[in-house]
Amino acid sequence: MELTNTTCEDIDECSEDTDGCEHNCNNTLGSYECSCKTGYMLMDGRNCSDINECDGNHSCEHICNNTLGSYECSCKTGYMLMDGRNCSDIDECFNNNGDCEQTCNNTIGYYLCGCYGGYMELTNTTCEDVDECAGNTHGCEHNCTNTLGSYECTCKTGYMLIDGRTCEDINECLINNGGCEEDCINLNGSFNCICTQGIADNSNSSNCIQVPGVSGFQANQGLYIAIIIIFIILLLFVVVVVTLVIATVVVGNSQNGNSKPDAKVTSPSPPDQETVV
Repeated sequence: MELTNTTCEDIDECSEDTDGCEHNCNNTLGSYECSCKTGYMLMDGRNCSDINECDGNHSCEHICNNTLGSYECSCKTGYMLMDGRNCSDIDECFNNNGDCEQTCNNTIGYYLCGCYGGYMELTNTTCEDVDECAGNTHGCEHNCTNTLGSYECTCKTGYMLIDGRTCEDINECLINNGGCEEDCINLNGSFNCICTQGIADNSNSSNCIQVPGVSGFQANQGLYIAIIIIFIILLLFVVVVVTLVIATVVVGNSQNGNSKPDAKVTSPSPPDQETVV
């Protein structure tokens, strides 16, 4: 207190900057008090020390970062701060498909890139076509053609695809006789035209040319001769086989007959002779 004439007046230590307070000075009657800013606490009556709010109940959902006189909340990777305290999942797939080349699957806190069927993962974000034909897992009976993300089965000429994989022979003779002028013979994957009269036209195998004086037998004489020769060869083969079988049986029976034991022959005893006197 300061004496003025006969009265006393309070001294405002805070206005004279003699308080020594680090932050705030609050004048009182006959004295003063030091106080600290929000986020600090008074240590020795004058000096202030930062309060680490993160050591207590900071109310941050994920991460608390202490600062001088305060604190800040932050979120884990894959989340964003909503109201200064709470975190919400980020849908990475919403923007630019998460940089994924094909599919993006958002999950809580992160995301995953995926590939369509027929592709395999090349990197974390890119995909590569699977060549099913090279892996021999296609199941195609004849030909396999690889496509992007898939494959296709095809058949050789003269066959048709029946179930996406299996090939079946086309019977060309059922439609317009295969285009043959006379007889049509179906073959696996193909067919042949046969001329019963005349000879075939070399320029068009489906046409037959009638040659005067040439019968159907003469036109196809070579074919018939070949068939006859094959038949004769088969017949001779059968005869030889049958002959060998019969000879084997006869020889076997003969050997069995010679191996029987000889019968014992007993001569009859001569009759007793009478004495003649």
